[in-house]
Amino acid sequence: MTPLSRCELLDRSRVLFRGKAFFCLVSFLVVVVGLAMGQVHLRFLARDLQIETGKLQRAREDLQNRKTVVVSEVERLKRYETIREYAESRLGLRECLPEQTCKAVVSAEVVAKWSDAANATAQPADVSSKNGRSWLNALGEKVVTLSSVSMAREK
Repeated sequence: MTPLSRCELLDRSRVLFRGKAFFCLVSFLVVVVGLAMGQVHLRFLARDLQIETGKLQRAREDLQNRKTVVVSEVERLKRYETIREYAESRLGLRECLPEQTCKAVVSAEVVAKWSDAANATAQPADVSSKNGRSWLNALGEKVVTLSSVSMAREK
């Protein structure tokens, strides 16, 4: 063995490559690069969400406009004048005069038969009630206004 001198010991302690310092530096760089990539990803994601929000807002405005149009159309079609015009022009119906109609008093049993019938078209239009059959017990009879098809349609 060769004796070591003090000069050789000092030279060995000044090593340029230190493992711990290198690991800390690399770890720091990995964290910084990871944060930068996360920031870029979040910016792209935020931009995509802004574009999607714009599309959804335009679609919402379009749907609100369509809803307004549909509501106004329904209100127009519910008016009596519109219904009467449609009945006269398309269906060929006309309004019955009071002398062309007759009133009949129908017993509650007949109304109950109509209510129980399997064929819903056999019911007169004014038999149904919101609160079920409670009105059948309260009223013993019902007044129904009738007119024949020949009276309602023009030939």
